[in-house]
Amino acid sequence: MKSVQLQSHLQQPHSRKLRKTCHSSRGPLHRVAFQGARLVHNRRGLQVFASSRGTAVLERSQAAEFSGGHVQLRSESARAIKVNITLTNPGSFSPELNWGKVVLIGDNGKQSEPAQFWGFKGFTVSQLWGEEPKEFTLEAVVQVPDGYGTTGAVKIQDLSLFVADDRFWLKKNRSEWRTIFVNKAYLPSQTPSGLQDLRAKELRTLSCEDSDARLPADRVYDYDVYNDLGTEQLARPTLGGKDNPYPRRERTGRPLSNNAEGKEFETGFPEGDTKLAKIWNKLNQKKFYIPMDEEFSASKQTYFQKDTIFDALPIIITTLASKFLKDSGVKKAFSSIPAVGLFYQDEVWKEATTIPGALKLRAPTPLVYEGRTTAWDTDQEVGRQALAGQNPCMLEALRELSKDSAITEDSLAGSVEGHDVQELLAGGERLFQVDYSVLSQFLPEINSQKGEDGKPLVFMYATRAVFYLNDEGLLKPIALELIDVPDASMKKEPTVYTPSGDTHLWRLAKTFFASNDSGYHQLISHWLRTHCATEPYIIATHRQLSALHPVYALLHPHFKYTMPINRNARQNLVNAGGVIESTFAPGQYAMRISSAVYGLSWRFDQEALPADLLKRGMLTEDTGGDIKWKGKRYRRVLADYPYADDGLLIWDALQKYFSKYLKIYYPDTKTLQSDTEILAWWQEIKDKGHPDKKEGWPELKTVDDLCLILTTMVWVASGHHAAVNFGQYSYSGYMPNHPSSTHARMPNPNSQLKEDKEAWAAFKDNPDKTFLEIVSTREEALRVMVVVQLLSTYDPDEEFLGVRTEGWSSNNDVLDAWKEFKTNVEKIGEKIKKRNGNVDNKARFPDYNLLAPAGDDDMHELIRGHGIPNSISI
Repeated sequence: MKSVQLQSHLQQPHSRKLRKTCHSSRGPLHRVAFQGARLVHNRRGLQVFASSRGTAVLERSQAAEFSGGHVQLRSESARAIKVNITLTNPGSFSPELNWGKVVLIGDNGKQSEPAQFWGFKGFTVSQLWGEEPKEFTLEAVVQVPDGYGTTGAVKIQDLSLFVADDRFWLKKNRSEWRTIFVNKAYLPSQTPSGLQDLRAKELRTLSCEDSDARLPADRVYDYDVYNDLGTEQLARPTLGGKDNPYPRRERTGRPLSNNAEGKEFETGFPEGDTKLAKIWNKLNQKKFYIPMDEEFSASKQTYFQKDTIFDALPIIITTLASKFLKDSGVKKAFSSIPAVGLFYQDEVWKEATTIPGALKLRAPTPLVYEGRTTAWDTDQEVGRQALAGQNPCMLEALRELSKDSAITEDSLAGSVEGHDVQELLAGGERLFQVDYSVLSQFLPEINSQKGEDGKPLVFMYATRAVFYLNDEGLLKPIALELIDVPDASMKKEPTVYTPSGDTHLWRLAKTFFASNDSGYHQLISHWLRTHCATEPYIIATHRQLSALHPVYALLHPHFKYTMPINRNARQNLVNAGGVIESTFAPGQYAMRISSAVYGLSWRFDQEALPADLLKRGMLTEDTGGDIKWKGKRYRRVLADYPYADDGLLIWDALQKYFSKYLKIYYPDTKTLQSDTEILAWWQEIKDKGHPDKKEGWPELKTVDDLCLILTTMVWVASGHHAAVNFGQYSYSGYMPNHPSSTHARMPNPNSQLKEDKEAWAAFKDNPDKTFLEIVSTREEALRVMVVVQLLSTYDPDEEFLGVRTEGWSSNNDVLDAWKEFKTNVEKIGEKIKKRNGNVDNKARFPDYNLLAPAGDDDMHELIRGHGIPNSISI
């Protein structure tokens, strides 16, 4: 036997030391990922294998990263290995110092004897650390047998700090060994014999399909429908199934109950005298279950306590209202348009919104309002935002007018600088549209919503906008169709407005369109297409791909924190009575709209950026074009379309990197087709993750097929999400630019009804007052400001595209491909800077940085849209 010393130490959660290559007197130690293992801390302490972050380094060319700490193994002598593990504790308390045991497993199956960890017994955590966590060391001596070979995995039992009160539920884990694989990737058929059983057992653990209720320490991934959006009082339909198609979410196993309509739904938390209820109550657990490996790290949780802020939102609104509005009428309209700008007073926010945790709300001037306070009201700015705003993925080429539309050639003729409308339509490169007419089917229900006083809550139109690229190269709206559906007969009553008509009516028409855009952006472009669609990919990846699988290693950083973010959204944002329902015009019908759009138009094969642009007519076939897609060449229809221009750079870099990476492991199609895990993964995504969508799924026959699938997933999680998320405060933070709701009809000069005549007279007398009575109230505007600020804020520990922990792979070919990708990402950043500096790119004023990869100097731009995180982490 040979002796191995294992050493573990704790470190501060915000430290970036672990991102550097570790060195010792024996030379550099390389890193790889301990895929999947985590220790979690919550407000009650560090719990067994819940989540945190860290890196493990094994002997020389071996290493491992796991989410609970930093492990390091290196040779002590010819037959000895030294192991370090870094853990992080969130606060000061006195734990029982039982550090557990460790076993090293060689890739030939030989194992060391279990070794006991030991640490600073006799000290409390507060004595060791004071108020801030600091590093300290654990150690163990491991006896490794002769012929042990290369370390393939580490098994840990009961490595835990826990509060005595929590022991009763943690005890079930104390006898279980947790396997942590070193991050040398293997296809299933190439797995060393000593790791094969461990690989299979770990997948069985993660993919358990029992019906048990889940506990916080569980690590089970499974699927369920969205049957947890409502409450007993606020019934909401189940999303997922024939009537309301939808992606699936993580199954929590919470109890089922019946709502006010007698329909079964999943309750919030177990209640009563049951063992399960006692566990949840004892833990004071206020979060829905997700597998513990998905939980936030300590630094993420500490910096960005979103749950606390959302819970406190009513108090925040009331406090801010008392500071800004000087009266209790928070539900009233603003007194003037300039009054909206009074929100951006840092000293008031500093006084009014000190939130528990490190995050302090503030109110920097939104980009759309900064230095150009009236730009939002211009046609040029409306057109620019369709290309480079918060929702730049809706514009489509207009080649023929819809028969369902009231917009005619005559509607457009006066705004196209004398060009023939038919010729413009036939050319397909000067007329464009954004179409939200799909919302019309919900208008009778949306507009029938009543408040506590019995008065209508909102009034919304479904809209359609036509844009024209003028001779100066500026995109402007030239016709807006507002569709009303007054009753259940579903008869549409459209009205068309143009810039040649009444100036103030035109502004109001643009406002109703902007409000549609605001809601559609939040529900579809953002929530549905990124957060919601991605969760099944994450579940399938853990259920079907071993942590040893090369595709798991590739996807791992791009799925980080998405599940806890989605969990929080189901509890605070998209739930009945949540932020979306209480802030955006569709109200309680918001999630039904996202289900309808998913069923009508979502397809995986159209989520690839080139496919999306082609579907919208924003690419045209050209043998001399610079865009390659499925054996053909294309060019951009618009020369100045920042979202598409910069997005295609990111897409191309991702695709090239993934292609090189995959070919290292899949030299031919036969190797791919013999990979049982990857084939089962793709099948499960279709059959269990998105079972309501039968079309739009690419075949997985070749390595190129797999490359396209992975590039699409990662583009959505990185580039697409960054483009639609981090510009929210810049454009919705100033309410008149993107009001989240509207409250009254357009003034009608032709109506003979008394109230309409009075409304028209009031509008002509004071059009600004009518505008403010229609758009969001002061309370709604404050609520949106707070929420979109949270959603637009980067974590100071954010991991951006092109950044991974050094040593995440020990394969030199993989590392070479990674370095090339990292260099390409850096070059893209430089190219975007040059594009922003080109005065001919009129859509880039102000600069478009939502798809600009972040360098070190950009890491602190926490609320300015600059940088692409690896994953949907907010």
